[in-house]
Amino acid sequence: MTPNLIPGTELHISPIAFGCMSIVESQTYPALAREQAIGAIRAALDHGVTLFDTARAYADGKSEELLGEALQGDRERVVLATKPSKNDPKQLTEQCHESLRLLRTDYIDLYQIHWPSRDVPFEATARALEDLRDAGKIRAIGVCNFGPKDL
Repeated sequence: MTPNLIPGTELHISPIAFGCMSIVESQTYPALAREQAIGAIRAALDHGVTLFDTARAYADGKSEELLGEALQGDRERVVLATKPSKNDPKQLTEQCHESLRLLRTDYIDLYQIHWPSRDVPFEATARALEDLRDAGKIRAIGVCNFGPKDL
């Protein structure tokens, strides 16, 4: 697969991403055997997938933990994207550090705000993200599930 550059970053990603929401049991998805989930992640990597997307909210961090285990030893080959479940600067920062631990990495390539907040001013969230980037904890900042009004 020919990698694509995410505009405004230095991140080159495969045109296909591996979403990790359903690799662990949740209210929406049944349990997948740990070996099957790790096998699926490894197969994706072996077939050229480099972008792996997860979130703290996916089974309360179990998705991040499983992904970190599956990609151990291959950190330099992948782009890790994850999302905090809180937009409050203090909680966002704490969750970033927890995600780093669960993913078994020193940095997150793409840290995305999962959902917009009507309670936390985006400027405060953006400052916390910039502080994490300046500290080398994240490489790029993004958002998802933001409609035109939020953007």
